[in-house]
Amino acid sequence: MTELIFVRHGVTDWNREKRLQGHTDIALNREGRQQAARVAKALQHEVFDAFYSSDLSRALETAQTVASHRAQVVLPQPELRERHYGLFEGVPQHELPQRFPQAYANLKVRDPHADLPGGESLHDFYQRISTYVQLLVQQHPAQRLFIATHGGVLDCIYRLCTATPLSAPRAWELPNTGINRVRHEGNEFKLMVWADTQHLLDPDVQLETEHL
Repeated sequence: MTELIFVRHGVTDWNREKRLQGHTDIALNREGRQQAARVAKALQHEVFDAFYSSDLSRALETAQTVASHRAQVVLPQPELRERHYGLFEGVPQHELPQRFPQAYANLKVRDPHADLPGGESLHDFYQRISTYVQLLVQQHPAQRLFIATHGGVLDCIYRLCTATPLSAPRAWELPNTGINRVRHEGNEFKLMVWADTQHLLDPDVQLETEHL
């Protein structure tokens, strides 16, 4: 059995502004760093054999915060990036229907094979994520992995574990720094815990850079 602990990155300014980030490298904001500190505290006593992360800074900083008191390095991987949203990236979501009417309609109905302008189809995105996660469990049999990544990636993981079609509407949460526990046994991925955010209620965690 291989255990994978997936954590979505902390909040960014673009999350709060409701802009699709995709491959655009947007850093954590102050709230996001606070969230990363809280998830690090929640996981401080857990042992991990390896730390992986998307190579985008919002995920990488989240992973590095969790790994910071351990003698382990975070391995940044472009395969764990968010979906590439192409020309959608950085555009306020309320403007998308007017600027890209057909492409936005395809996005809303979750057409797996529709290409986004300059971006990545849902099918190609899912194949990228599922293929890479399968590779990770092959490389780490009977180990525990920490993986910091993105909301869209976690949506793919949920669907992989539950055999939910890509075209089905999402009915599960993808909170920033939520803890998601997955096990791989035999040839199956199983959800153990999903979207655990109890640590975000912890009042005792303070930012070290309080002046920022």
